[in-house]
Amino acid sequence: MTGVAIAGIGTAGFGRFDGEAIASLADAALSQALDDAGLQRAQVDGLVSHIGSPRGIDYDELALLLGLRIRYAAQTWEHGRFGATVLTTAAMALAP
Repeated sequence: MTGVAIAGIGTAGFGRFDGEAIASLADAALSQALDDAGLQRAQVDGLVSHIGSPRGIDYDELALLLGLRIRYAAQTWEHGRFGATVLTTAAMALAP
């Protein structure tokens, strides 16, 4: 049986980031996750996010700002309680 695993984790830190652009925070977290996993941005072809409208960035704009060429995308509401939904959606997208 083949499974799915999280290969890298990154964060922009914890605290208040007043005035900091969401894309900048996402870029920092993505960079750390890729370093942790030993991957390059060119190897990323999917994006699942929960930082969209009304006050965030939709997945297509985020992918562009992060320099990603994606083939798969999904986006949930921006509320923190959807963190598990993002992980589950990503796992289902990768499952054989």
